[in-house]
Amino acid sequence: MIKEELEQKLETLHQYVTDNPDAELKMIDESGSFIFATFDTAYESDNGLDPEEEGYEEYNAIAFCEKTTGELFEMAYFNIPTEVWHNGKQII
Repeated sequence: MIKEELEQKLETLHQYVTDNPDAELKMIDESGSFIFATFDTAYESDNGLDPEEEGYEEYNAIAFCEKTTGELFEMAYFNIPTEVWHNGKQII
C-alpha cells in the first residue's frame, strides 16, 4: 500500500514537471532540510540486479539538477521528498 502511494506521488510530480519543465522546485525531506532543483529527464530504471535475480525491480525515475551544485540526482518512489513546492503551491 505504501509503495503505491509513493509511486502515485512520483507520478504526480512527473506530470507537474512535464507540464512545467522550467519550474524551480523546493524539495523538503523529513528532517526539514531542503534543496532547489529543476527537472532534467524522466526514464525507467532498475535496482542494478540482473533481471533473473531475486529482488530485481524496475521503476520510474526522474532526474533533477540541484541548483546550488549543478549536480544531477535521481528520484524514485523510494527516495521521494516529503514535500515539493513551486511558487508557493504544494505539488506533493
